[in-house]
Amino acid sequence: MLVLLGEKASSASRLSEPLGISRQAAARHLGILLDAGLARRRRDGREIVFELVPGGWGPATDYIGGLQAGVGGMSAKASESG
Repeated sequence: MLVLLGEKASSASRLSEPLGISRQAAARHLGILLDAGLARRRRDGREIVFELVPGGWGPATDYIGGLQAGVGGMSAKASESG
């Protein structure tokens, strides 16, 4: 879905077919991307289309980096006490 949105803004209906999922499932996934700040929606005539947010990956990347640092710190402590 992210690849398709990166190529072109699209509706849930247009995204569902190449992904092999229902329109409702596509809409649920798009809602998650909206909540995460990775996508935004806009009206295009009668359709609601979704597109990726430029720079939207920053907070997600920072969060994942923090998790990786925490896991790395935990494994180092485990090996010291082991």
